Amino acid sequence: MKGIKLWNEHKKNGQDIFKMKSKKNDNYDNYRYAFVEYKDYLEECLLENPRDVEKVCQLAIAYFTVYQDGKKSVNVLEEFLKKYSKDLNDDEKAIIYQDLADLYEKDAYDDKMCKYYLTKLIKMGKQSVVVWEVLGEYYLKRKKYKKALECFQEMEKFSDEKEIEDDYNYGITLFYCGYCAYIIPMIKNWLSQFWINC
Repeated sequence: MKGIKLWNEHKKNGQDIFKMKSKKNDNYDNYRYAFVEYKDYLEECLLENPRDVEKVCQLAIAYFTVYQDGKKSVNVLEEFLKKYSKDLNDDEKAIIYQDLADLYEKDAYDDKMCKYYLTKLIKMGKQSVVVWEVLGEYYLKRKKYKKALECFQEMEKFSDEKEIEDDYNYGITLFYCGYCAYIIPMIKNWLSQFWINC
């Protein structure tokens, strides 16, 4: 997600977005405190520039970390879309749709809304490995193997490097569709990767 990438970028560059206050109390969670501070910082930034897509995406991540509630995170982005949708360009909408699809799939547990936003991204022409992979997994979970296979094949068009998880989902789908001969090289690759990582 865009918010996580920016958060990691700030950490990597050593930028002090917020000041960490340490407490002597062992039960105090500095990690959570840092995100509360970061959430407050982002909310202040959005008061100054309420249409800042990057900040609102980061805020959604901060909300999830602070409250451990995917629905609150989703609400941050949904409310932003309701308010500013007409003012956003397609690239800005695509960033928010991607984050919403990811949050719905992983944290808010609403596969239908996840599919809704993935489909919007595809219709907009904002396709990527992630969009096709998540949509393929959506169909795979519902045992719609032909649709899942189509998605994983589309995913391959956008992928330079194959990750084992991608190959695994694609391989499972090929198996269920009756293309067993195609998964033998994948199985060999999985096994070689497994032994290298052991």
